[in-house]
Amino acid sequence: MKVLFKSLPYFNHWKSFLLYFLILPIAQAFMFVLIVQDYSSGVSQSIMTASIILSSVTLCIGIVSGLFVADISRRVDRLVAVDSPYSLYYWSTHFAVSFLGAYLLAIINGLLFYAIGLVDIVQILTISPLAILGGFIVGTCGSIMSWRYQNVYFWTNLFSQCVVLFGGAIGSVSTYPVIFKWISYIFPFGMLLESVHGHPVNTLMLAINLLVWILFTAGAYVYQLKRVTENINRGLF
Repeated sequence: MKVLFKSLPYFNHWKSFLLYFLILPIAQAFMFVLIVQDYSSGVSQSIMTASIILSSVTLCIGIVSGLFVADISRRVDRLVAVDSPYSLYYWSTHFAVSFLGAYLLAIINGLLFYAIGLVDIVQILTISPLAILGGFIVGTCGSIMSWRYQNVYFWTNLFSQCVVLFGGAIGSVSTYPVIFKWISYIFPFGMLLESVHGHPVNTLMLAINLLVWILFTAGAYVYQLKRVTENINRGLF
């Protein structure tokens, strides 16, 4: 896992770490607060809490994508595709690095904002793991869908932007306008963050959503794996 951590830009230099783990999450949190300033006064604890959780999700997606791209650049993806496409070690180490990096962001920013009374630290510590798990699934799906694309970041970048825009940071997604509500329900994060905004979480719908993402990701992987291995065997990859 040490090699995987070193392959990521987030951990290569303290300036990069500072940017991705502090500056960007803090800026995003206050951006959401400023958006709702016209409708309410003061800094909303629920918005700050939700924003930090979503920042950990987008970082997880970024880490997953970064690891996958690093494997492509080193041609490890071809080795995995041919020799061990369902390697437990390969996928578990990718999950561990993505989860630990993203959860570290949640802890750092959670404690920072908790020290000045702006977040619910318990919600951050308890909800973030499940949100990050969802981020890993979504990020893996995006990476697999972008496999063999000229722009290998296409789907993960799109998913990350959707998480920021429709993830439920500024309020309960159940109160969104209809079109935005249904876009939000494509992803599991809005449903998960209902509890942050004081609404009950529909655990059944959340479980179904995650299951659909897992099945779609698995299907995309099998399809892409077949295409990649066929091209390798033909000597065209």
